[in-house]
Amino acid sequence: MANPLWLVATDFSPGSEAAFRRALELAPPLGAHLLLLHVVLDLKHLPGFFVTQVPLETLQHELEEEAGRKLEALLAEARGHAIPARVELRRGTPVAAIFAAAHDAKAAMIVVGQAAAEKAGRAVCGGSTAAALFHHPPCPVLVVPA
Repeated sequence: MANPLWLVATDFSPGSEAAFRRALELAPPLGAHLLLLHVVLDLKHLPGFFVTQVPLETLQHELEEEAGRKLEALLAEARGHAIPARVELRRGTPVAAIFAAAHDAKAAMIVVGQAAAEKAGRAVCGGSTAAALFHHPPCPVLVVPA
């Protein structure tokens, strides 16, 4: 049987940190590999408009570069614990991107922090991502309290 892959969704908040720590704790005895995912909102598709001196494409690029650096730090930490891991950065809305990434990677489980999940859910649908993740998820979901 192949090692299970767990998708750990992060927004780099304390809640996501708790989820990452729990995944680091639980993965080794179960032989799980980790996919560390961060979703960057696509600024072009946000409702309303922005008045900035910096083009939206530049802001988008900066957000993605910063997220990439943070993901690489988490990756190094996971590998420091001898846990096979990889990172992925997606654009979109949190729930849709998490589901798509979990489906594409054939994840055995999604691990998400409660506080981060609630924040992302409000941004997308006026509710909690943690709650939204329970509506037709592609795999089991572990919500870790902060």
